[in-house]
Amino acid sequence: MRGPQLLFVLLFIITGALAKQDVTLVSENKSAKPTTSPRATVWNVNHISGWIASDGMSGRNPQTDRAGVYYPRFVAPVVYQDGLIWGGYVRDGREQALRVGGQHYRVSTVPGRILSVGVAQDPNDPAVRIYRIRRDWRTVSPEVLRLDAAELYGIFPEEVTEEQIEALRNQYQQDWTEWPTEFGAPYY
Repeated sequence: MRGPQLLFVLLFIITGALAKQDVTLVSENKSAKPTTSPRATVWNVNHISGWIASDGMSGRNPQTDRAGVYYPRFVAPVVYQDGLIWGGYVRDGREQALRVGGQHYRVSTVPGRILSVGVAQDPNDPAVRIYRIRRDWRTVSPEVLRLDAAELYGIFPEEVTEEQIEALRNQYQQDWTEWPTEFGAPYY
């Protein structure tokens, strides 16, 4: 009887050691500076957070190229990369064709709008960026902004500086005032 119990304990220890994953949230680039034209940002709702980029890449941290969706926030990665895939029949007067696009482990979209048939917006246009809308950007507490900044900069909350908190509030203000509602973006 002692042999099966010992075997079970050994298997349990070995399995635990092999399954252990590094869940370090701190990026190696602690000097990340805010930008007025972000190409990627963090979203967070309730106790889950993740990354989204202007080209459609989602669920992967662009700073570390590792898993980018955490649940609970700051604790464990739960998604390495995700994406939206769509499909439909194109009826443009030519032969009807089923077309599919989107993301999986490859991103097959580009930043910007489609201006007309076959003409895309210049991806280097400053308006082509991620807009992170936060309705309470004027009144949100510094403590909440500290958590947002920690996720965005890839550092622990206690390492977030007042400059980073202010830069994030300024980015929220810029995103709120420049949100492109004239192009059909949702507004609330």
